[in-house]
Amino acid sequence: MDISDYSDNLGRPLIDLYLSVFVVNEPRLWKTKEGCPVGIGWDWNFIPNGIEDPDPNNNIESNLTTPWNLPQSGDTFTGAFVEYNEWELTERILSEISHKLTFNNEETDGFSFYHDNDGAIEEIAGGYYYQPHHRIPIRTLSEAITVHKNFEYVMEYSTFSMYEGLFRWREILPIGFYESETNGVDYPFVNGVHYPYINLIFNIKPIIIDKNYTRPPLLTLPRYDDCE
Repeated sequence: MDISDYSDNLGRPLIDLYLSVFVVNEPRLWKTKEGCPVGIGWDWNFIPNGIEDPDPNNNIESNLTTPWNLPQSGDTFTGAFVEYNEWELTERILSEISHKLTFNNEETDGFSFYHDNDGAIEEIAGGYYYQPHHRIPIRTLSEAITVHKNFEYVMEYSTFSMYEGLFRWREILPIGFYESETNGVDYPFVNGVHYPYINLIFNIKPIIIDKNYTRPPLLTLPRYDDCE
């Protein structure tokens, strides 16, 4: 796989590949909305009370209308919610993206989400969610920031600091070089080829739909049992 012509969202050469898992929905096991069997959201969309941010009900992956259309080269998909620090030149993942599924208990395709009488979406319906995209590191960035004042000697993805009057960037570490015990990658094959590998534990988690924990239970316990 030649990825030399590709760059990431910050204009850097790719340092991660992804293993993505998509639902095919061939037997119509999951309900659909506009042909898509999944809703999308981040961690705060799937908290137990289910009403803080119901955005997954409005968001779908338009390029994932399986089984009618399978993902193609050039399709884009929603990813992690990331914070970028312009001074440190680092990204911090606040939440990975999740795909939500709702079991289809109808004979034909229905909607994955519940609506109120006006057709507006009220809340996250019951179902399941999972993380679809999983990183496979192929390179790593230096822990130190490199600076230079002459643009002729800087990397293409460097940024210019008006405060310092310098170009700033993080070097991509050479293959086989470890800056620390954990920061680095090595391709242990004599042909110089990297065979990406990830040991993935794929989890599908249920969404809790009984969200009113302050309400007394519908079935009250008896005052006395047979032992009293």
